[in-house]
Amino acid sequence: MSEAWLQYMAELERRADEAPADIEAAPVKKRKATKPVKKRKPTKTPEERREAKRARERERRANETPEEREARLARLREWKRKRRANETPEEREARRAYYRKHNRKSVANRTPMQHEARQAYKKEYHRKRKANETPEEREARLAYHREYERKRRANK
Repeated sequence: MSEAWLQYMAELERRADEAPADIEAAPVKKRKATKPVKKRKPTKTPEERREAKRARERERRANETPEEREARLARLREWKRKRRANETPEEREARRAYYRKHNRKSVANRTPMQHEARQAYKKEYHRKRKANETPEEREARLAYHREYERKRRANK
């Protein structure tokens, strides 16, 4: 063996002899205590999860500001517009049929007081809409009504 190798091995042995003193002098690092294992809550059924989600959503909506509400409704309108832009005629007809059926059920279950309130709301809504419409919008509305009447008379 070469002289350099023997010197290297002697240095390692010397360090090994000194090491235990260094190790004993060094502070002992304590291990972190592990967290106790939490008991898992019993899992909810999908229906219970949906109901909890609805409750959280109702609470969130109850506490939202008018600006947040408008932003949420704008997102929904945009999403609906995009979805409808890509639907096929069959999908459109199916959607409208569903709405017609739902509307019939809703109207059939209204109380006279709800009916009156709805009529008053519609009357006020249309009055405001007519007051703010442009001459072009007014002409388009009247043309639509004329066409509707013409078709209705033709089908009698």
